[in-house]
Amino acid sequence: MGTFGWMLRLARWYTRKPKLVGFSALAVLIVGLAVASVLTGFTHGFWPNLLLNAAGDMLGGMVILLMIEPIVSRAAVQIRQHPHLDFRLFAQRIPAAEREILVLDTYSGLFDAVNGPRAAERLRDAARRGVKIKILLMSPATDASRLRQLQLGTANPGLQIDALLHDNIALLSRLENELRARDDGAEGETDYSSLPPTRWSEDVTLTGQYGMALGAAPAGEEDSLGEHVPILTLPSGVPAMTGRQANPPIPTQRDPARPGSTGLEAANFEVRLYAAAAPFTLYARDETLLFALLPAYQQAHDAPQLEISRGSQTGSQIIETFNELWREARPVSRLAPVRLSDDADARPMLVRNVIVNATSYYVSNRIDAALEARPDQHFWPGLSGGEECEAEIVPPGSALGDQLDFAYRGKYGRRLPPSGPRFVLLRPVRHGAVPKDRTVEFDRLPLAQILGWLAEARRSVRILDTSSILIGQDGDEAEAQAFVAAALNALGNGATVRVLLLAPTTSAALERAQEIRDPRFDLMVERNIERLRFLGAQLPGHGIEPERLQVRLYDQLPVISVHQIDDRVMAGFLPYRRRTSLTSQYESQRHSDLGEYAVDQFQRLWDRARPLSGLRYLTLWTSPTLPGTKLLIRAWRVNRVWYVASERVEDLVAQARRAGGIGSGTQLRAAIEEVVQAVFRLSDPLDETAHREVWDEFARIYSSSDPGVAVRALLPDGIG
Repeated sequence: MGTFGWMLRLARWYTRKPKLVGFSALAVLIVGLAVASVLTGFTHGFWPNLLLNAAGDMLGGMVILLMIEPIVSRAAVQIRQHPHLDFRLFAQRIPAAEREILVLDTYSGLFDAVNGPRAAERLRDAARRGVKIKILLMSPATDASRLRQLQLGTANPGLQIDALLHDNIALLSRLENELRARDDGAEGETDYSSLPPTRWSEDVTLTGQYGMALGAAPAGEEDSLGEHVPILTLPSGVPAMTGRQANPPIPTQRDPARPGSTGLEAANFEVRLYAAAAPFTLYARDETLLFALLPAYQQAHDAPQLEISRGSQTGSQIIETFNELWREARPVSRLAPVRLSDDADARPMLVRNVIVNATSYYVSNRIDAALEARPDQHFWPGLSGGEECEAEIVPPGSALGDQLDFAYRGKYGRRLPPSGPRFVLLRPVRHGAVPKDRTVEFDRLPLAQILGWLAEARRSVRILDTSSILIGQDGDEAEAQAFVAAALNALGNGATVRVLLLAPTTSAALERAQEIRDPRFDLMVERNIERLRFLGAQLPGHGIEPERLQVRLYDQLPVISVHQIDDRVMAGFLPYRRRTSLTSQYESQRHSDLGEYAVDQFQRLWDRARPLSGLRYLTLWTSPTLPGTKLLIRAWRVNRVWYVASERVEDLVAQARRAGGIGSGTQLRAAIEEVVQAVFRLSDPLDETAHREVWDEFARIYSSSDPGVAVRALLPDGIG
């Protein structure tokens, strides 16, 4: 064997550096042929001419080897075809990888019971050498996996794609956890409740590495982390699977001379799951790509495979598509298994999750779909065993919901779409049923949520606020139209809508404007009134009784804002120098303590408030040189004459009299919104006995026989 040792060394040298070997051989031939030509002499004859021509040809070959061949090899697209994918051969070539290994497949035979142990051992060694390993598999229990199962099930009876995927994921998760166990920088899952409060801003985007993969935290961290994502292996005490589904342990023999962990091993290895159908399968090692277009009714590894260079145009497109799928896929290390049944053969769903306040919350379209199909659906966290749990949905937009959104962005680097899915807390059934009257806190008034409730109201709606952002106080036409549409739906469903607002132009309104430092407060209430009057005008056209929309105005500051819709109540306490809609709101049930208190406060103000139908805008001029004062006051008509009763009017009359501008109220000029382009003057206070019909009409409209202030008539200007 020693005799051929030099030949084996030469063969290995040629394999590593073929161009250098070829150049050396050509150089030796050229020198040898040139020397032979000199020795034979440049005479006529066969041998001298042969030697001379051969030496020239060798010079041409050297030029081709050094200058032309690199250009041609780069321009040529070399494609080799293989009849099928040989997983054993690919596993054998893993140790030759120097930079990167990529795998994209539905499920991979590279990680099955036959090839898995060998492939996992070599992938682990490659990760420790610094090779980047990215593995993309189809997410089980998704529409994509069900479609693939349907395609392959007919030709492959007994094939269970989800089962094969779970076997792949279990093996790869054990490998990932082993790499992380050697990583001195590994950390537990982040509990976002421990972050500084200032980091809950909408503008903050947090990204980072998470050392804890699909494994439980060390015992010392149990108290700080609470629930943890279970490892994707069977817990101790549970019988191991047998047969095809069994995942043999990954060999862990190590070379004693191997250096210790660099702290980057776990970062070199990552497994992600994609939920959309991939157009091809890919097994890549450095510059060599082995891919196959995904056949509809045939397993991809049985289809012809094409081997191409990464630098070719086709190779670049394949890598670009892989990277797009990789960005959209979700890391397995950030998914938790949840089952819909405690049956031994129940396959878990892998779902997203975050930890806030030492509690795990789950979010998944599949959980939402399960609850939609069966509202009383129970869940079992983990691969097996675990407690039976009931799902409690976290209200979107609540203070807790905002914390979970922040945690989700930090963990997954993206936002959840507004349409969902929703966060759920899995409460053990032994703790009792999910509370139905739990008070939920919101950072501010959740407009979209309240409009949704309003549109579905069937019985009773109560709204109490100083001015209402819900009814377009800021002049936002879209908001105002959304309220009108939702209110029409509620009224059409048979609900009664009652609205209480702070009366503009009153002393309480002036006080509130000064408190919130907004001189436009009256304008905001007037916009609310304008929109409510518009809503009232729409009712006859929709066949709705006008009496079912009731609006009243009060003239003293409340202590609470109320939005009660059927069995839900949203209450917020009136803040100092801030709008109510921008402070904390609390959602509870109608018959809870908070709900009862909120409705009681509404009713107390309602009984003292004045109906909007009996209020009119009056502009009063106390001097010909001063602008008029616009007031919203009680005004009613008897026998085509308008009568008014207002403390603000009496205050202005008194101020004008003290200033010496008038001798009596009859010298004041006024205009009322009901009579366009007409100017009136105020009469002196009327006597109740002489004008009995005026007091009777007042009692009918305002449900009170005592106006509490002087009643005056609006007389056409020029009449004594």
